Amino acid sequence: VEGFQRFVLAIHYLGHMIEEHFGDGSRWQVQIDYLHEDSPLGTAGAVGLLNPRPEMPFLVSNGDVLTDLDLTEMMNFHKDRAAKATISLSWVDNPSMFGVVRTDERGRVKEFVEKPPADSTPSHWINAGTYIMEPAVLESIPLGEATSVERTTFPALIEQDVALFGFEHHGYWIDIGTPAKFLEANQDVLARRVAVSVAPGAREVSPSVWVQGGASIDPGAEIFGPVLVGDGAIVESGARISGSVIGPQCKVDSG
Repeated sequence: VEGFQRFVLAIHYLGHMIEEHFGDGSRWQVQIDYLHEDSPLGTAGAVGLLNPRPEMPFLVSNGDVLTDLDLTEMMNFHKDRAAKATISLSWVDNPSMFGVVRTDERGRVKEFVEKPPADSTPSHWINAGTYIMEPAVLESIPLGEATSVERTTFPALIEQDVALFGFEHHGYWIDIGTPAKFLEANQDVLARRVAVSVAPGAREVSPSVWVQGGASIDPGAEIFGPVLVGDGAIVESGARISGSVIGPQCKVDSG
């Protein structure tokens, strides 16, 4: 992924399913290691467990974010400003559910406000959940303690006048932390609103309608995208489908 060769996944709830699926990363010619959290350590606490410590700038990404962020561009921004940490920023109409970031003209972070009231927000640029950090930042994260990067680590860097910058991303971004947003993200992928792979082996048979492998769709079925029909699934005549993901081996009839 854009030149990255080693990935570390912090896992807790149902973590064994993630580890069984991704394995050691050899399928993608990368190395994947795992941090097992006995209890959730927050957005900074898990990062603090990294061992061995990185010797160069490293990337941190929340697992509930879907974005087409250009990581190479963000890394260049980070290096050009000699930043100790860089936060990816996305613009939203209503920032009251997010961590809001106010920056100066060069992008240096001046204020970090978590979930401000909509009528008094200092900015519409929010913390978008992807960070670049220098190894020294790890020294400020207490080992083995639940810690929030938004509420503790970043505000402390600002207070200490450490070079913390915000990188404005003008592309696609969505927080998929709720079922409704997860469904929206899936529909955006199927409708090609975001440049990511739809699914392994998926092919588009009509606008925003995708099928995998041996999926069978009767000509008498009515399908309106965005839709993905999984491998081996059967869609019978008279079925009406819209805005759905049909799992592998499922059967949809006219009922």
